[in-house]
Amino acid sequence: MSNFIKFFFLCFLSFFLIANSVVQAGIIQQVKNDKVLMTLDDAQVQIGDQFYGINSDKKRTSILEITTVKNLKAVAKIIKGTAQVNDTTEIKSTAVANSNLSQNINTNQNKNPNFKSPSFIRHDQKKVAVSLLLGSDTISTQQKDSSPLPQEEKVDMKGNQFGLNLSIDLPFQDWIDIRAFAGFEMLKIKATALYFSCDGKTSKDCNANINYLTLGGILRLKYIKSNMEFWTGLGTSFKQPISKQSTALTESNIAMANSLIVALGLDYNVSNNYFIPVSFEYHKSFNESDSVPSIMHSVFSLGFGFMF
Repeated sequence: MSNFIKFFFLCFLSFFLIANSVVQAGIIQQVKNDKVLMTLDDAQVQIGDQFYGINSDKKRTSILEITTVKNLKAVAKIIKGTAQVNDTTEIKSTAVANSNLSQNINTNQNKNPNFKSPSFIRHDQKKVAVSLLLGSDTISTQQKDSSPLPQEEKVDMKGNQFGLNLSIDLPFQDWIDIRAFAGFEMLKIKATALYFSCDGKTSKDCNANINYLTLGGILRLKYIKSNMEFWTGLGTSFKQPISKQSTALTESNIAMANSLIVALGLDYNVSNNYFIPVSFEYHKSFNESDSVPSIMHSVFSLGFGFMF
């Protein structure tokens, strides 16, 4: 009888060890900034579990600690050693301190069938996006009468504009990149003068209707929170007029427009392939003069892009 018990115990122990090694093993798919993305043979892994990273020579080269688990994938931080893509993993220890956190996650999943764990989102990829622009403009001009001692009147022309641009983000680190852009913008503003003509003749209708090709760039500092990238940036833009018509601005006023850009924005990463950029920009013009003392331009943009 005792031999049967020993045989049964050995079989059970062998089955447990084999099952445990299969369930809690995986392969490292990506390595970035002291973190790895790894696949799992089974979803029975908790936040806080530790794994060994094993290279092709079957040597343990790293220790990894799980920070996020979703389905059969997990994100782990490298707490010791060096991990490489295609390294295999084996369980080192299971989480004890984080067991309550894992239970809370499971409880949320049971209560809410639509609950989704955070996914592994990369923030080091190049991005290309097309954005629709909605701008607001105010340009003040000084209008004069034709008397020997001309009297002046300040006319504030206002209007909204639309535009379209194509942008590309070139990353340096997860927290900093350059967004370069090129596009098309329309300026359409108007006002009515009270005293003097805006066209040098008889009309008091002051207006400007100009189309621009735009080019520029913004240095962006980012704060990453899960799949969202909040950012603030400083940059510059150049606008070349391609068509122009105005009763209030002279030819010398309608030249290449240059400005300093201060911007805030959010990139919502839908996945590792697509994202939605949203931003607000304020442009401080370098083209102000005695005849055009104030130029104010702000832009809200919304777009769609992909990462590569």
